Amino acid sequence: GRLLLYDGAAVRLAFNEATGEELVRGVSVRSAAIMGPRGLTVGMPVQTAAGLFACEADVTARGGTLYLAGEAEGEAPYGEAVVSGTELLLRYACETDGGEVALLEAGIADGAVAYWSLSYEADAQGGM
Repeated sequence: GRLLLYDGAAVRLAFNEATGEELVRGVSVRSAAIMGPRGLTVGMPVQTAAGLFACEADVTARGGTLYLAGEAEGEAPYGEAVVSGTELLLRYACETDGGEVALLEAGIADGAVAYWSLSYEADAQGGM
């Protein structure tokens, strides 16, 4: 695939061999000027960001994975706050109309969203 770089954002494309089309497979944003799903923006306080995705628990709690919503651990739709090293990540997953799982991640620094990325779960392993 290709990676398109813009001011404050990167878009990952993949080639669909069956149709001959390029498809957007992910986007990563570090600019407050670009609004994400449900109004998510860089610089937004962590509690406000969590509230956009029905995360009702105190997402600033430290000490491992905290599941916040969903039918079962790891099944879409679900929300979680994950402490990875010194970084806190908010994750929200939902199933698309096409049956794929879309994964939204918001990296938290100093109590606010530092970046957010949206990708298909199958592609998220590669990162952006």
